[in-house]
Amino acid sequence: MALPADVIHCILPHVQSRRDLESASLVNREFANISRRYVFRQISIWIHNGTERFRGVLEFLRSRPDVCSYVQELVVTGIKAPFLQLVLNQHQGEGLEVISHIDALENALKEGLFTNLKKLEWDIEETITTTFANTVHNAFPRCDWVISTYSGNPLPPLPNLISLSSVTYYNVEALLYYQPILLRAPRLRTLDVVSFRPRGSSFPTHGAPPFMEHDPNLAVSREAYPAIEELTMRWLLWSLEGARQCLQMMRCSQLRCLKLMHGNSSPFLQGCIPTRQTLPALREFKLVEPHLLNPETFRDALKQFLATMASGLHDLQIEASWQTLVPTIAEHHGETLRSLVLHESERGRAPQRSTLKLADLIALGNTCVSLRHLGVDVEADYSVPGPGIPGGESFAAVVNSPAYFPSLRQITLWAPLGLMDIANVLESQGNTLDGEDPLYVLEEHAYKILDPSLCDTDNTEQRDRGKLESLTVNLGEQEREFGARYPDRESVLPVDSFIQLT
Repeated sequence: MALPADVIHCILPHVQSRRDLESASLVNREFANISRRYVFRQISIWIHNGTERFRGVLEFLRSRPDVCSYVQELVVTGIKAPFLQLVLNQHQGEGLEVISHIDALENALKEGLFTNLKKLEWDIEETITTTFANTVHNAFPRCDWVISTYSGNPLPPLPNLISLSSVTYYNVEALLYYQPILLRAPRLRTLDVVSFRPRGSSFPTHGAPPFMEHDPNLAVSREAYPAIEELTMRWLLWSLEGARQCLQMMRCSQLRCLKLMHGNSSPFLQGCIPTRQTLPALREFKLVEPHLLNPETFRDALKQFLATMASGLHDLQIEASWQTLVPTIAEHHGETLRSLVLHESERGRAPQRSTLKLADLIALGNTCVSLRHLGVDVEADYSVPGPGIPGGESFAAVVNSPAYFPSLRQITLWAPLGLMDIANVLESQGNTLDGEDPLYVLEEHAYKILDPSLCDTDNTEQRDRGKLESLTVNLGEQEREFGARYPDRESVLPVDSFIQLT
């Protein structure tokens, strides 16, 4: 029996994969007619195509106004640096060819190639010309701009720019130099800045390009800057004074998501204190800092940052030294947290990291009533150590008990460093002792975490599941970080066990 057309219309808008939409269009003629508008909802134009191929794409679009009427999102893409310069060196004159392609696309937009464009994504390091930006704005005044690849080229005013992802070739107080961009993009809501680090080299020392200059004496009110809602910074270095200047320059009153990764975050955290005044709307915070320059200063700054934060934090992920933060997290954010990850990366020749104590796990379990996802470091036997264990409760018993974490459904665990090395040594020696094989330990204990009743039985065929829905285990963390010798994603246990191995 065929599905009614109105049911198909209700289903297809929720399908995000283009491949799935194309598959749906092959079911029958009715599916094809309805799915066409969703298949062509987004199209990409490769700007570095040869002239013949690029013109062929435009000619096809000009010949199919029915297809163009479906297009709501246009992605302008091409070769990314550092490969772009290599290609330009090998093919002399291609720079002029690319410029002509952008001009041709601009002329097509002027001719009314598209009629319902709502979003334009610029995923290429070519300069956005003022005439191109004005053409898009004049034809589609409400079309949102997303710049996915930006490295400091002069940027025209973009009143509808909502998202910017940028690679910088300088890293000290880099965010200050985005002042000209912020003043040109009043609707900017998402900003992602990463400092370029060539493989095997240290932080870059290049200065900011001429277009990106910070003027501390610029007489502009804070209201002239966009209200950023999501801010991600990676591999950036800060001084306390630079962090305070940045926070004074930006409008952070609506910032709800902050991610600080692989930098020296202590000065930036200190500049935010008291957090409830600087970042009153913060709901998601992620901090990744495996290499601490000053551990004591970092811990104090992070503790004050969390303690002075307004209530309402939903997602907290700390991949750094977190051991002294459990009481602060439980007291100030336990009631509102929905996801909590406390993880410390390990490095070769470094002391073994500390895992979460069971007493701290219980303290979190008493306060985190809305928590649905918990990620922690565990011992090699997938336990967390005492003392302070009331009644001898195990990790599996705590996370499954209705008295603790009543809303918990997902667990993520990090096994200790070198588990895969141990497994490889045992395998090479022909040793399959169950008690020492880390994969056997995983198979033995994972079931018990999902279902604590298995602690007293070996029956895995008929069991009553606990409240958890999924368990993710990370093996060989150091190998993964350095890009070698980590296991492929595979399932050690049966598929229906809902256990994911990464």
